[in-house]
Amino acid sequence: MPKEEEQEFIREFECKGEWWFPKNKGKKVCGILRFNVESGGKLEVVGRRITIWNASSLWLKPVTLFGSSDKGDITLFDCSLSSSSASLGKLSTASFKFSEGVIGKHILKKEELVIQRVAVNYSYLNAWSDSFGIDPGETLISFVREKEELFFKLPQPFLLAKGNGYEIYLKARSKKSFSLTDTSKQIMLEEIPYIEVLLKKGKNTLKDYQEFVKSMQYFLSLAVREQVFPLLFTGATSGRKPLIFFYRLSSIPVSETLLVANFALSNIKESINEYLKKWIDEREILEPACELFFSSLNRNLFPELRFSYLIQAVEGLHRAVYENGKYITDEEYRKEGGLYETFVGVIPDSILSDFKQSLVSGKLYYANEYALRKRLKGMLSDNYLEIINIRKTIVKKEERNGLIDKIVDTRNYYAHQDEELKDKILKGEELERAIEVLKALTEIVLISEMGISVEEIKELRRTLHPL
Repeated sequence: MPKEEEQEFIREFECKGEWWFPKNKGKKVCGILRFNVESGGKLEVVGRRITIWNASSLWLKPVTLFGSSDKGDITLFDCSLSSSSASLGKLSTASFKFSEGVIGKHILKKEELVIQRVAVNYSYLNAWSDSFGIDPGETLISFVREKEELFFKLPQPFLLAKGNGYEIYLKARSKKSFSLTDTSKQIMLEEIPYIEVLLKKGKNTLKDYQEFVKSMQYFLSLAVREQVFPLLFTGATSGRKPLIFFYRLSSIPVSETLLVANFALSNIKESINEYLKKWIDEREILEPACELFFSSLNRNLFPELRFSYLIQAVEGLHRAVYENGKYITDEEYRKEGGLYETFVGVIPDSILSDFKQSLVSGKLYYANEYALRKRLKGMLSDNYLEIINIRKTIVKKEERNGLIDKIVDTRNYYAHQDEELKDKILKGEELERAIEVLKALTEIVLISEMGISVEEIKELRRTLHPL
């Protein structure tokens, strides 16, 4: 278990200092830096030397700025000039906007920032990590000589997964605040759970970590069936005084509807290491489908767009994880003298070259693969249909083939704008039902890829999905 001190989450801060360009330390100006995790950062500088900075050139491209402040050395990346003013013989001002930076060191390029570990607080993490956190039974209030004291114990770090070159922990920290109004005084204690990731192979940059923690974002989205976003993000380096990385994150509204999860930590706690390792190890294969599934969870999208995302996710998953997705293997199909060569050989020379190329590298090249209709029939097996219909019958067995036909017609209509299909496509409640089926199907396949059996998935759905 790592012994590093818990990482500091930076929601917002303000500091005063001197600021300069990396290659021009002699031309410093004074200024105030303000940062907020949702709105980003703003640096306002003032002084007679600003005109020497040649503000006109700063409009052209973002720059890196160094600072020496009451919080220590600071580096601001990709600063864009937002406003400037200059008067002859008077003080000049300039404002810069930025989204990320580092406290503790001056670094010229982000690529030079080698990160040892990152900590991320996600939306819905409190709900998912239901069995983790401060135990109310161990919270004590004592009275000593008219002084009231509150004692509580933060949970020990919990190892979620340890794989080849990485470790993932669930941790928590506390935040205390005091509120004073005309009518009341309140002391509030907030528990903040977060995921800590350590990459242990070679030197890892911020980009390496951002790509890795995206897998956790998709994992949690699958778990809670909502779009999960980072709320707080910080990184630290090794050394006596770790660097603190701060990063702007968009303001993300959390759904106020009833949370109907696929699984919480308490449901899979005993096997979480096995499941999460498998998820991480297969992230490159699953990521394209996860991105589409994640996008489909946005309820503000038009149903037609959510449908398109999900049907692409289902088709992509079938290609990625099902071995029987082809009539014959690629090797057999495209071998010398094989079917592919036979098909290409009968294309008339008289057709347009663009048309011929589209056949050679597109339709004919992949003609050995199953069509969408056959993929859906294979995936909507009796077993999977039973899971989809747990708690509520969404589609009856006798309706299965008809629904598949309509799903395929709808996909083809939106892909090719075939007017002959316009009267056959899914609309209204039928479209919403198809979206629910495709969403459930995507979830089942993704959960299965973690190593959770069909019977376990059935039990999870019976337990967690309300009537």
